[in-house]
Amino acid sequence: MKKPNVDIILPCYNPEKDWAKNVVKSYQNILADAGAWIPNLIIVNDGSTKGIKQENIDFLKNNIENFHWINYKQNRGKGFALRKGVSESTAEFIVYTDIDFPYTQDSLVSMINELITGENDVLAGERSDNYYEHTPFIRKIISKFLKRIVRGFLKINVSDTQAGLKGMNKKAKTAFLDTTIERYLFDIEFLWLAGKNYKISPFPVKLKENIVFSRMNYKILLTEAVNFIKFFVKTLK
Repeated sequence: MKKPNVDIILPCYNPEKDWAKNVVKSYQNILADAGAWIPNLIIVNDGSTKGIKQENIDFLKNNIENFHWINYKQNRGKGFALRKGVSESTAEFIVYTDIDFPYTQDSLVSMINELITGENDVLAGERSDNYYEHTPFIRKIISKFLKRIVRGFLKINVSDTQAGLKGMNKKAKTAFLDTTIERYLFDIEFLWLAGKNYKISPFPVKLKENIVFSRMNYKILLTEAVNFIKFFVKTLK
């Protein structure tokens, strides 16, 4: 029986030092645990201005057999980057996370196994309550606000919409490509669209220890607030 392919998509913007080595190490660990499926890696460079050299790309190509690099010059945001990656995916299953693989390997591998063998079209990572004990204040406020909106108004079968680990089968890919938000709130738009036609379930995930959260850009936060208002109005139509 032919093993199914799984595309792991990583958006990349101004990555930290040694990012390529960390990606290769993470991929090799996943490959060792895959067993019943074949992991492919797609990295989307979202207009980085630093941190990426040709030697990094060569290193990835030389150490990852199933590797695809997508590059464009203008920074467009995580949502745009992932749509670009998903649009070029050809695998039966897709998982996306961040370039530093912030979630434990068991979380990612278990999600893929469940996606392949289970009955869900979309699995959304759900973080435990102790996640908020180590979260910067502004992130905590935003996450809890979005949870209340999701529970009270959007009726999505997932309360934690912003966890950076999600998986889908090829059918649900259509819903992802229908999203329009370019930055952080694309997740909530994706789950809302996917919930109309596909089966979605939360999936418990754990962050690795010593994960460093990036600082929130207040200009982007303002833009996202406008995006959220537009999105919320759209859901009322």
